[in-house]
Amino acid sequence: MKNRIYRYFLMLAIAILFPTVCFAEKPTFKRHELATYFGYANMLAGTGGLTNTSNSYEKKLRSGISWDAQYYYNPIREVGLGILYSGFTSKASHATGSDHLFTHYIAPQFAGNLLNKERWRIRLNMGVGYIRYFNDSKVYGKERKVTGGRIAGNLGLRGEYLFTSHWGVSVVAQYILSSIRKVDIDYHGETIKVKFPSDNRLSLSRLNLSAGINYHF
Repeated sequence: MKNRIYRYFLMLAIAILFPTVCFAEKPTFKRHELATYFGYANMLAGTGGLTNTSNSYEKKLRSGISWDAQYYYNPIREVGLGILYSGFTSKASHATGSDHLFTHYIAPQFAGNLLNKERWRIRLNMGVGYIRYFNDSKVYGKERKVTGGRIAGNLGLRGEYLFTSHWGVSVVAQYILSSIRKVDIDYHGETIKVKFPSDNRLSLSRLNLSAGINYHF
């Protein structure tokens, strides 16, 4: 998994350094933008509802892989309105079971450029949307599925280098903030609702550190 991440970042570095591509065209203002990012994510506040309650096991599930997709419409050069989808997964196992976490977050976005040079741009984005949580786990060989969802928010910062009039490469830091109070657990043919204490909710907050490609048109 880590090797795939390293190869991905290496490909981006080659694209930036390759001179015949980098200086082929000067970028111009485009109203539409599509972007995809891939990278590392960490649930900094931890998580819960796992098949093992040890701190060392929880730490394994805090970090994982993230992937994002974004679209923006830019009515003017400095401002963008769009939508963000962000996914996350992590997994771990122990002697009597395993956990495989997924979260899916989608939200409308408002973005503003902090720096807007010919080739270099820094953009701040924020939004409020909905996050969905899944844990496809096993206990003593039997499937156990946990699901839940709640309103969430995000705040992100992106640095972009445009190497043509249409294409750019970016590095992104994105923080998604949310926690859920209730989950449904399907286990052994039964579904039960579990409610966490108000001061100890299941945290879904995570920090994404990723890189990717932007297409402007």
